[in-house]
Amino acid sequence: MKIEEVYQKYGEEELKFSSYYKYSFTFNGVAKDGVEVVVSYGNNADDIYRYEVTAKTTKTLSVLCPSWIKLTKDGEIIFEWYE
Repeated sequence: MKIEEVYQKYGEEELKFSSYYKYSFTFNGVAKDGVEVVVSYGNNADDIYRYEVTAKTTKTLSVLCPSWIKLTKDGEIIFEWYE
């Protein structure tokens, strides 16, 4: 699977904020086909300086422009991408 296919297939899936660690916000969700989508946004202070997040924040993959994406199904990684 290529990154373009991931955006096409999972770009509009709703992802919920799950954690923050070292300048990165992590969002995750489960797609209709059972694939778990985990993404990370940020990685440096400039990217997140004014980024507002609450415990209830939801975003889509296409809006986030993440620096890391991981897709898993049945406990196995089926796609992983780093900026």
